[in-house]
Amino acid sequence: LHRVDRRQRQMCIRDSINSGVNSHLLIHDGLGNAWRKTVKAIEELAYDIEDKNRESGLIYLNIAVGKKETSMLSTLSFWKKSATQIYIVGVERIESGIAVRVMDDERNRIDDEVSKGLFADLLGKLQP
Repeated sequence: LHRVDRRQRQMCIRDSINSGVNSHLLIHDGLGNAWRKTVKAIEELAYDIEDKNRESGLIYLNIAVGKKETSMLSTLSFWKKSATQIYIVGVERIESGIAVRVMDDERNRIDDEVSKGLFADLLGKLQP
């Protein structure tokens, strides 16, 4: 049984693979640890988690989209709901480790400003 020093393990945990819709974060750790760290990072970043399913490795997020109005009238209409879109963060085992991917509500991989921001936020939180 090979034990890895905690410091060494933290040093080899994360990489960012940027290739359009195939972009993902690569975590060199066990699936359970990667899941726990990813959920914790999303919670600490204050994303709105709608649902999470560890068995399927999916975390459903409600993310506000569109421009915010800055007029005086828009500040009075507090009862309006902002438009949100569902984004899915998938945590799955691949050949080289654990991949953390961002998908749309139909589980298609996406490459938009929101997904890039989510990747950047997660990378910042998950890096040692």
